[in-house]
Amino acid sequence: MTQNEVYLELSSGLAASGTARAAMTNQFGGMDAGRLVDLRMAVAALVTNSTRAQSGSIHVHIWEGSNHQMHGEVRDGGAGAESLRQKVESGRAGLQVLDAVTSDWGVTDGIAWFLV
Repeated sequence: MTQNEVYLELSSGLAASGTARAAMTNQFGGMDAGRLVDLRMAVAALVTNSTRAQSGSIHVHIWEGSNHQMHGEVRDGGAGAESLRQKVESGRAGLQVLDAVTSDWGVTDGIAWFLV
């Protein structure tokens, strides 16, 4: 793990989103405040989605790319990613936060990902 990278394994539950947000602040607190808010919101949205979709472990990997863009992946065995994919396909609400705070996001091979 580098200075600009964080891995988390979270237990699904009420504390997961808050734990993930706090880890983003601890690891990336020196970045622009607005960008940090966007990062925290994107992570929280995907972790919350995973918590709602399943009851197992949630794996979060966040890193800063060579272009200084923040990359994020949330894995949970596929239930959360599948839930997001179904929301996208059905046009259901609830994805506006990700649209607002990321430059791109999606679901690939059971992994929810984003760029901030």
